[in-house]
Amino acid sequence: MLLAKILDDSLGVALPLPNELDQVFGEAERAELYRLIRQREAILSNWKCDDGWLTEFSSIIGDADVVSFDVFDTALTRVVEAPVDVFALMERLLILRFGASFRGFSVAREAAEKKARERARCLGRIEITFSEILAELVQNNPSYKEFSDIIARLELLVERLCLLPVLEIRKAVDLAISLGKRVIFISDMYHNSRDIRGFLVESGYSDSFELLVSSETGATKAAGVQWEIVRRICGAESKVVHIGDDEWSDVQSATCAGIVALQFVKAISNRRRGGALEGAIVPLSLAARKAQLWSAQQKVRQEPSETMRVLGRSWGAVVIGSYIKWLKERAEKAGVRKLYFCARDGYLVRNAWIASGLAEASSIQERYLYISRRALNLAAGFVSSSSTELSKIALDTLAQSYRPHSVLQILKRSNLDCIERLVHDAQTAFGSLDAIVGWPDGVNLLKSLFQRHSEEIYRCLGVEYQNAVRYLCQEGLQDGEIGLVDVGWHGTMQASIVSILRASGLKPTIMGFYFGLWPAAQSNRPRAGWMEAAFGNDYIPHDDQRALNNSVAILENLLSSSEGTTLGYGVKNGVMSPVLAPPNEFTSYSASLIEPFQTATLEGIAAIFKRQKDSLIALEELSLDAGMAALARLSLSPSNNELQSIGSIRHSGDFGHALFETLIGSLSNDSYHSVALSDTEWPIGTALAALNKCVDPESRSRLRQDICRQLTNYDERTFSQFL
Repeated sequence: MLLAKILDDSLGVALPLPNELDQVFGEAERAELYRLIRQREAILSNWKCDDGWLTEFSSIIGDADVVSFDVFDTALTRVVEAPVDVFALMERLLILRFGASFRGFSVAREAAEKKARERARCLGRIEITFSEILAELVQNNPSYKEFSDIIARLELLVERLCLLPVLEIRKAVDLAISLGKRVIFISDMYHNSRDIRGFLVESGYSDSFELLVSSETGATKAAGVQWEIVRRICGAESKVVHIGDDEWSDVQSATCAGIVALQFVKAISNRRRGGALEGAIVPLSLAARKAQLWSAQQKVRQEPSETMRVLGRSWGAVVIGSYIKWLKERAEKAGVRKLYFCARDGYLVRNAWIASGLAEASSIQERYLYISRRALNLAAGFVSSSSTELSKIALDTLAQSYRPHSVLQILKRSNLDCIERLVHDAQTAFGSLDAIVGWPDGVNLLKSLFQRHSEEIYRCLGVEYQNAVRYLCQEGLQDGEIGLVDVGWHGTMQASIVSILRASGLKPTIMGFYFGLWPAAQSNRPRAGWMEAAFGNDYIPHDDQRALNNSVAILENLLSSSEGTTLGYGVKNGVMSPVLAPPNEFTSYSASLIEPFQTATLEGIAAIFKRQKDSLIALEELSLDAGMAALARLSLSPSNNELQSIGSIRHSGDFGHALFETLIGSLSNDSYHSVALSDTEWPIGTALAALNKCVDPESRSRLRQDICRQLTNYDERTFSQFL
């Protein structure tokens, strides 16, 4: 049966579905619209007013003549995380009804607004109208022309259903009216006053207010001109108090105009100007917004640990949830009998596998496997070498210098510092054991030294090999079809396991299931066997996997256990056991940031897979597209809170997990002119953090140019953040 109305019980108002859309949309599209209503109800049912802010508000409006309020993210906020996600919702609806020709609609809609603003600036105007945006959209996308009326009406409808009242502001408006204050709503927005008034009234605001909209006045708060209009209509001597969320438009600009400003940030949304903007982002957007607004009821300004909890309930649940859903399907199809979740990066994935109920629902057994690049690659280096010649694999492993390492650090991480003659020769060749091994000359010199002492090194590698064989066989990796679960990238550890077992006369059947693989993994396929990845693969050029590339260090840390890396193996209580590194710099960050994220992720996954009422998204929405969109959003367009929290995590990129540095390194004044993004663990995060820190206009301009020079191969949306 066709439904003509959508009821929002939380507000007690009816939101009619326009006749034109009522005749066009079917049940699938209606389900999407009803979900927005349920999202509103869930957010409002948990809303707790900030009485402290209301007290502050009442104390400053006593002698005010006029009280003005910003509209979006102040009086009203959205049920989606970023304002542009309204376009992503539209894209989903349009694809459901009209098919794949509307893929890319959300980016086209965003681009149309940008182009319309450029045209307006050329004409000396600072604001545009909704109709101008739609005209630009159709002009740039002629196939949309026959749908232009539906698109216009749909955007207004989706915007209406996404909006909900901010209860503190509604109380503040009522108080101001009761005190006889003149109330004005002011919005820098392309929608007209009739539609915005409708949004406010439908959200429970009294209709006894004035409204200034930039699309009609041609003036904005951001430019400061709107305040001149406020002064003109209210009287130059009137005392005006303004409430809004934006630091510049609502606070600094107002203050410069002689208006008392009170900031309200509880309902502020993330802009997300880069990364994914597509229908697939909607599951994360809804989950993240609900988690953010629920969290905001407790604390207005989030601590880093709370930022990580919110991230876990939303981003973590979507990314890990979509991965384990894929993992079950692929492992069962491949006939895998046992899954090995690899230490340390497989820690959270394994716990998610258990928390989701998939461990019980599947016939596949699961185990936790203590391996590391150090433990396996040293053993594999023995297999490919001899006492008279170390192989390229062994030399590359032993001399690897991903980040600046001293000679002594490189020797110690492979226990080669016990070879006295090698240590002496290294000191002579480099002048000091504290000398940094540079690329490529220093690395090549070190390799020649290792080759000169091949017999002693081969003997050391042999010990690593024997211990690794005993541990892997004890764990059953030689027994039938087994799957390795790890973050991935090159497949080196899988190749090492296979090489080690084959050298012992065994014939393992191992399949790797990863988050992503780089093109370099192709060279390991002959040794490793079958490998596949959920969010990327080694046949996609590296430059086409920018979102995944920026996610590497984020995933490796957020998914990891706090235990030390596996250094090797030894006998304990009669069985082969891992020898773990002692607690290190990662441990303290794990307790304060990663553990809250992981706990919240597991709660979110349990709620989704067990279809609990407090689940933020539905199980059916956990697709790889949704997971990939989530990866792109965080890694390519993080919020300032996420930059601060994730950027402070200490990461180790070397195979011995001995040297640590923050994901976003310390940025000095010298870095304002040039930041080598290719040398950082998180290029986009580092670029954004550098811009945030750089306040000098001239230096900031040079920094922007330098960043843009390095990011020319990124997608246009992500690149545009730095223009």
